[in-house]
Amino acid sequence: MQEELLSRLKGITQEEEHILSGNAKVEKSLYTHLQEFVVEGKRMLERGKLIDIRTHTRFVHFPKHRHNYIE
Repeated sequence: MQEELLSRLKGITQEEEHILSGNAKVEKSLYTHLQEFVVEGKRMLERGKLIDIRTHTRFVHFPKHRHNYIE
């Protein structure tokens, strides 16, 4: 189980691949449709799921933000 978890956490996400290929900024539209940077739970969790394991986006500064769910 521990190796499976470590493998999942070490993986490079599609967003990170995009950043590493030259787009050196966080794509806000992946996280929210609002003007203010409020990370929306409905965009982070699959429909019907109440919990998930997700790494923070790496390789670029992540702007100041809030959440409308418990992180």
